Amino acid sequence: MDCSLEVRCQNMPHLKSIRRHFEKEVAQLDQKYGGIESCQVVFGLPSHHRYPGNIYEFQIEIVTPEKILKVARHPSVDGAGSNVFKIIREAFHEIDDQLLIISLMKNRELIKSERRISNKVEATHDNEIKGVYQKAARTIEEAKPNELR
Repeated sequence: MDCSLEVRCQNMPHLKSIRRHFEKEVAQLDQKYGGIESCQVVFGLPSHHRYPGNIYEFQIEIVTPEKILKVARHPSVDGAGSNVFKIIREAFHEIDDQLLIISLMKNRELIKSERRISNKVEATHDNEIKGVYQKAARTIEEAKPNELR
């Protein structure tokens, strides 16, 4: 993984298993899309949460050359934030979708650019061929004896 990863835990001890999970997810995205410059994760328990159990919240910020992507998960009443690995996966799937859109847009621009270049090359090539034919026609015309002209 070429990008830097910063994980900060709030209102809870720093858990190595959660950090490894973030590292794995970021490495997969970096391998799939490349160009991820950095990833910052703020992870923890809300300071004054009113719900029973461990309901996690976190914010992920991924920096790419094109854009800064942000995804946040906050606790909800239905307990959707209680399975930490599930909410991490869901957040990274959302980032994956955003990176896919960026990648498709980049590829679309490359295709447009290649078409423009290809059209210019074809036009240049066509003009060169016309020039060669015209020059050959002039040479043939000049080489003819005066009686055939």
